[in-house]
Amino acid sequence: MLRTVELGRAVITTETSLELWLTTLITLSSKQNCIDLEQLSNSALISFLTSGGACVYRSECMSLVSDITMRGEPVDRDDMESLAARIVNAPAWGQLNLLPSIPEQLGQFGNQTIRINLGQSSKDIDDGIKKCHRLVATMVPDGVPTLALHSIHLNIIVSENMSKTSVQRLRKSQMESTPSFSQDTFPYDDGKGDTPSALSDEQLNLEHCSDEEILFATTEPSLARQTGKRKRSVTASNVHMHVPDSTGFPSDTKRYCHGISSTLGTPLLDSHTLQKSEVQLLSHMVDAAVRFSVLNSLKGSATGLKVKANNFTARLADVAPTLWRPGFLSVRVVTKGLSYTNVEFIP
Repeated sequence: MLRTVELGRAVITTETSLELWLTTLITLSSKQNCIDLEQLSNSALISFLTSGGACVYRSECMSLVSDITMRGEPVDRDDMESLAARIVNAPAWGQLNLLPSIPEQLGQFGNQTIRINLGQSSKDIDDGIKKCHRLVATMVPDGVPTLALHSIHLNIIVSENMSKTSVQRLRKSQMESTPSFSQDTFPYDDGKGDTPSALSDEQLNLEHCSDEEILFATTEPSLARQTGKRKRSVTASNVHMHVPDSTGFPSDTKRYCHGISSTLGTPLLDSHTLQKSEVQLLSHMVDAAVRFSVLNSLKGSATGLKVKANNFTARLADVAPTLWRPGFLSVRVVTKGLSYTNVEFIP
């Protein structure tokens, strides 16, 4: 049985007036029903996935699904095809040993949706990269739960930056129209009784990713590291917006989250066609959304992108490190081998 769980939400800003509102979900299933995923609450499932007590592998039909709207309107089909081609040609897939491909009929998923199939690469992209040790291919030990990752769903909404006055006016209007909601309490409709809490500054630190984890190392244009002080995350006291109906989302995942919601106000433009510069900017923003979902970091992304707010509770690199953390297995095989050789046996 499939189970969808939300990893978190974030807001990414650009040097222009645009903001990207991101919600990331994953869909998994348990192999041979070794564990009942439906019996776990969302928070318990996230804790289980990130504890290292389960093996998450790629399903035969694993895909990356991105629902994208620009200023409240679907993106033109030609622009979506161009954007999909940019994503497929990203250099990170070679590092992850994944082979992306676009379905023959992109339109069957709708104008605002890009679906990219992620297969296993049959050959090394770089002949200079040392192949993994043969011990990496060993089977999962008995008793270790195995889960299949079927899809990564990114809900991406790009909108003009709302001023502080507009946010306060919208929040005040919604508080008056929904008197049953207190300012600090949000309905969390997952049927499990979970209430997400605000993250601490330590949890919001984006600087813990090692160099080997940085993806898209050759992404164009020239990449720049983030500098300067990191701003504090937006909290429930300054952002409270209505969650719109998003096509393609499971109904049980539409909910308010403490700190960030998915709304963006009214559409500003009626045109679906983007300028060439906007397509390029949108591709950089989608690249950043994928990167942030994997590592919760924008290191290596295009210049000018910053994290404005973040309440991710897990990243793909922690949920499925064998898939989304480059060199995870080979590094650990070497580490274990060195530890074994340093063991002193006492007669």
